[in-house]
This record gives sequence, C-alpha cells and structure tokens, in this order.
Amino acid sequence: MRKKDWWCLSVGGVVFILDRFLKSQFLSQDLNRVISFSLPYPSYLLNGSLVVVWLIIFLFFYRRPEAAKGAILIGGLSNILDRFMWGGVVDYIRLGIINLNLADLLISGGVLWWLVKKVS
Repeated sequence: MRKKDWWCLSVGGVVFILDRFLKSQFLSQDLNRVISFSLPYPSYLLNGSLVVVWLIIFLFFYRRPEAAKGAILIGGLSNILDRFMWGGVVDYIRLGIINLNLADLLISGGVLWWLVKKVS
C-alpha cells in the first residue's frame, strides 16, 4: 500500500469511529427506517439488498483502490451496521427538512468525488 492509501484509510477509520460514536449518543432519536427520499421498502429486502450492493462496491474497490470508493464503503458500512443493530439508521444532523449523518456525507461525497474524477 502506498503512503497516500494509508493516510486515506486512517482518516476513513477515524471518521467511521466518530460516526459510530455520534450515532450512539443520538440513539434515542427516531430511526430512519426507510431509504433515501423516504421511499418505503420492506426491511428484509432492504437489508439484503444493501449488503449485496456493499459487497459489489467492495469488490470493485479491491480491484482498484481509490479514496472516493473507500469513502463510499466506510459510509455504507456504518449505515448497514445501524440497520442490523437498531433496525434503522440514526440521523443526527438536521438541515431544514433533511436529516442525515456523517456516513451519509461520506457516501454522497465519495460518489460526487468519484464521478468528477471519471468525467475529468
């Protein structure tokens, strides 16, 4: 692994731990039991689908590691853990009508970063 990869992995690990800590502090709030944009989806299908998607991204990342894909994986793993541990995702950041968490920001930022790199 290159030095840059270790740095990205270290930062990702710290952000993952911070997100898990913050979620434990805000666990008493309502859980987000639906997917993006509040679309209803049966939980048994959702959990299985999320694990499959995460594994596909992991295999894609494993072949060609990139920080953007790593951010998506770390954020996705944190939200998947929430769904299995608590039955929903803990959102602790409130921005008007939008509720999210650090993992959501990692996923969104990682997708945006990856797309910008692919286009340029």
